[in-house]
Amino acid sequence: MNKRLYTYLTITGVIFLVLMSSLPLTSLADKGDNVNVGKDNGSFIIDTPLLKVKLLNNKPDIMFWIANDTDSNKRKPVPAYHIGFKYVVELFGDDLVVDNRTELGGKSYNLATIDWTLTTENKTDEVISTLSSEILSNGATISFIFHVFTKDTTVTRVLNDNTTVTYEVKALSEIKFDIVVSNWTFTEGAVGLTFVTTVHELAYRHRVRAGNATHTQGETEERNSTKTTPREKRDNDPEKWGVEFTDDKGNLQSYFAWTPEADVFDADDNYLKTVNVTATTAERGFKEKKVSNKKFGIDYLFLFITYPNYGDNLKLVHDPTIGVVETSSGLPWATTASIVLPLVIVGLIVINRRRK
Repeated sequence: MNKRLYTYLTITGVIFLVLMSSLPLTSLADKGDNVNVGKDNGSFIIDTPLLKVKLLNNKPDIMFWIANDTDSNKRKPVPAYHIGFKYVVELFGDDLVVDNRTELGGKSYNLATIDWTLTTENKTDEVISTLSSEILSNGATISFIFHVFTKDTTVTRVLNDNTTVTYEVKALSEIKFDIVVSNWTFTEGAVGLTFVTTVHELAYRHRVRAGNATHTQGETEERNSTKTTPREKRDNDPEKWGVEFTDDKGNLQSYFAWTPEADVFDADDNYLKTVNVTATTAERGFKEKKVSNKKFGIDYLFLFITYPNYGDNLKLVHDPTIGVVETSSGLPWATTASIVLPLVIVGLIVINRRRK
């Protein structure tokens, strides 16, 4: 081997090693099964190769984004999606649609001011992180239980009436979480219990679109979708029951979705019934914000997730999901490098032989 060819091969090998060492974890060719959890500056982090989640100040104030988003390499603001559970409050009125703020009253708790504890459990193919509230003044507790699966999983729950319900959860790009309300006692006249939630995208680059089964404030008719008979196969379809974050072309980037039903249990965890979930949105508005001399739009929604009055001192379980869309702009770096670089080496050898 002459010195010129040796030099070419050495340089090519170095380039190959550099490319391989800088591969992002989000390569769709190899998801891996790595899930990390821990604290970061007072917040709780759930980190997968595809999705990063932060519980701000260890509260049910959820920020999430695509791991190793390519926009960060372009020095653009990386889209980060925010689902903030702000209050739990009782609903009064003639239906479960939140027509205006005056319908909210009775027992009310600011979720940012109560104390929460965090625990984590590692299982085979699953990591579970539980955020539990202190006992509230009415004796109730609230929990958010986050499930991260390292393999695409069908979650099965057998109810006490022998009904089996299933949930499909995507590995690493989705987090299924349970909202659990225990021992709530309703004020007389309350028709439901509502979580007041704010929804927006922090980098001002993506639009927020409410699902077509979600009400808007001021509607006088209930949509048929809220009267759906409970299904055994429960899907979280953000186009129907959820909020979608889209780019300017309308392409789905991430989502917060929920099943349109929740289950009710007694104090001994015996299944009692399934209730329908009603969601209402109110736009806080669309405004422009200048970032680096460019205008970005910000959609900011109030989302009211409401459960009907299901009885006192019982347990309600609901199953929302947050997730990001896996996209691939061509072949992953590893695949590209493994195909192109050997071709370069062969080409160099052929050229070298022709020169002899």
